[in-house]
Amino acid sequence: MKRLTWLLLLLVVHVLVFVYPLWRIGLWLNAPQWILTLLTIPLFCSQYIARRKLYTKGQRATHFVAALRNSIDYLLGVFSVAALVLLILEPVFFVWSPQPNTKAMMALSLIGMLVVWGSIAAWRPAKRTLKINSDKLLRTVRLVQLSDVHIGSRSRWFLKYLRWRVNRMDPHLVCITGDLIDQPGLDELLLGDLARFNAPIYYVTGNHERYEDFDAILLRLRNLGLHVLRGQRDDWEELSILGIDDADDPKQVKKGLSAIRLDDKRFNILLYHKPLGLQDAAEAGVDLMLSGHTHGGQIWPFHLAVKSQFRRHKGAFFHGDTQLYVSEGTGTWGPALRLFSQSEITLVELSPK
Repeated sequence: MKRLTWLLLLLVVHVLVFVYPLWRIGLWLNAPQWILTLLTIPLFCSQYIARRKLYTKGQRATHFVAALRNSIDYLLGVFSVAALVLLILEPVFFVWSPQPNTKAMMALSLIGMLVVWGSIAAWRPAKRTLKINSDKLLRTVRLVQLSDVHIGSRSRWFLKYLRWRVNRMDPHLVCITGDLIDQPGLDELLLGDLARFNAPIYYVTGNHERYEDFDAILLRLRNLGLHVLRGQRDDWEELSILGIDDADDPKQVKKGLSAIRLDDKRFNILLYHKPLGLQDAAEAGVDLMLSGHTHGGQIWPFHLAVKSQFRRHKGAFFHGDTQLYVSEGTGTWGPALRLFSQSEITLVELSPK
């Protein structure tokens, strides 16, 4: 019964996202129905092809297959925007009914503008600055947070671009809060730019690394010089960087911190992928917690589903003296497209009080 319900839901979503925009705009433009039918078949099957036929668990995709899969994902994003635009325009056209060609041109223009805007938001991460003062600090420390880069869904060129952006900020430390990689078999050559950051990199796992060749990913990252923290603490001057593996357990932060000895004289920074466990972090004596995972919803209105699962889905939150910052993500998963969310590189400036 559950499987049937899930299949029916997928069917409805595919009809809404792929069939409805194509046929609505196509009929406004008086396109022949046989052409619309021919276009509908590959579009309707595209996600099945990308997720089933173009994906082999444990094996790295060829450049062609990866590019094809990313293109299919981008189409998903474009048609999601198209469906949203049409649902908004339908009541407008019900009240004011211009010529069909005018309806199509209005819809296509709005879709085009939103897709361009959403592509820029995905490909050019905004720099966001978080300033924190503490009497535990002796000098100002600049820390950059990257999260949810998703190399695999995103190319090595995106990683190269991030390295260039981060090095220009001249941070003392870089912290990566999970979902750095979401494809198996990415070798050290493809990930080589991680060794060219001008600051030490601290990294914790995300859920997507768990779905791929997990142990091989961790070995490659260590070989590239990353400090992989798995239920561990590493001291850097007056800072303590704490890292806990991602897990589906809502009590993972509490369990992980119980096995790490904290020094309350140091400024304690916890890296954990999901924005959960703020209260547990505060009770353990953590000063700052950095998380990601949510992507800020990535494409509206999916942020409503994200907010229903994660009350703290983006931005800064407090519990007592402990602050949590949730990044909207530096990269994207699936379509390299955002709508009413923004890819970000977070600069954290820690200064003496």
